[in-house]
Amino acid sequence: MTTPGAVVGTGVALRPVRDAIVVGIAVAFALFTLYAVFIDQGALLAPLLGKLSFDNNFVHEFAHDARHVAGAPCH
Repeated sequence: MTTPGAVVGTGVALRPVRDAIVVGIAVAFALFTLYAVFIDQGALLAPLLGKLSFDNNFVHEFAHDARHVAGAPCH
């Protein structure tokens, strides 16, 4: 029988590590999203579409209005 307030199991020691991993993934996803919206000019899709990606700027056109709302210049 355990006393009230006693820690049972080893899952408690891993909670800070799990939280750090989740935060790290969230930060990486946020930075990737910022790159895709504000900086990318076709390079993100170039491995899939080749030169067509640079000519049409699919990601740029998809995020075009978001750039203007956020105050980022894009042309």
